[in-house]
Amino acid sequence: MNKEELLQGITLLSQEKRVTRDEVLRAYDEGSEKEKASQHGAAAFDMADIMYYLGGGIVAIGIAIFLSQNWDALNTFARILSTLGSGVLAYNIGVTLSKQAKRSTMGQAFHLIAAIALPIGLFVTLDELDVDVASFGVMSVIYAALFGTYLFSYRVFGGVLFSLASTVFGTVLFWSVTSWLVSGTAIFSEGDFASYQFLIIGLAYALLGHHFVMTRVAPLTKYLYTFGLLFFFGAALALGGYAPDQQYFWELIYPGLALASVFLSLPLRSRAFLIIGTGALVVYIFKITGEYFADSLGWPLALIVAGFGMIAVGSLFVRLNRKYKALKS
Repeated sequence: MNKEELLQGITLLSQEKRVTRDEVLRAYDEGSEKEKASQHGAAAFDMADIMYYLGGGIVAIGIAIFLSQNWDALNTFARILSTLGSGVLAYNIGVTLSKQAKRSTMGQAFHLIAAIALPIGLFVTLDELDVDVASFGVMSVIYAALFGTYLFSYRVFGGVLFSLASTVFGTVLFWSVTSWLVSGTAIFSEGDFASYQFLIIGLAYALLGHHFVMTRVAPLTKYLYTFGLLFFFGAALALGGYAPDQQYFWELIYPGLALASVFLSLPLRSRAFLIIGTGALVVYIFKITGEYFADSLGWPLALIVAGFGMIAVGSLFVRLNRKYKALKS
């Protein structure tokens, strides 16, 4: 039931003398008090989360500084135990605490320590065993293990940290595997290949953010949308290039992609799509005018046209932003 239907229902009930003004006001006051209480509880919960995460991060930094100061004095076993061992220990402590309702939030601090220590520990362990950890193949194996571990943990325990860690490790896994597959080949130039990687990562982040909307980790959606769109449009702009080495395909479809982002902001109810899509259009207008008209007499005219185009984009932004606010309310 939306607001209009509710108000109409109250009007009908009041006409039929089935509800009084005091009853409506009392129900409103009760709802307001519950909302205030829930906001206070959420604020306290968020502050506890922040303190736990900060504490876990500080512990990880302290361990890193201690190891860096004493690294040369440690033997192979001590190096592996202090990095990989501390990561495994922190992960198990976090799992143990996560099973206890009252201490589940505290367990996130240990999971943060584990998420930092485990990749370092795996690299240190393999390096101590004389494995070439700088190769894309070895990095792919390491991040495949981390991605599998944290994806499984997310499916079992849930939580923002596990979903975030699996997203990060999955991103690095995609980068290392694709780099491994094309290393030594001349299929793409190095710059274009990196742009295509970021293009796919950005699209994947946007799709993942949309998937998270109705899940327990919905707060991650806006961040995935933001970084995904920045990666996507940054990569698309780089692929377009600049005269005389421009790629006309990307220059032609770029404004369509930006407009699609702007119009998708309404059904997705995402301000990130609206703001970043609008910004992408503005950047594109400046790029095209500077690319094709900077050295000609038509540049002032192009700037005038670009200015009117930006005014039109601004007007579209304002209208869509009002619709977005109306939908949100």
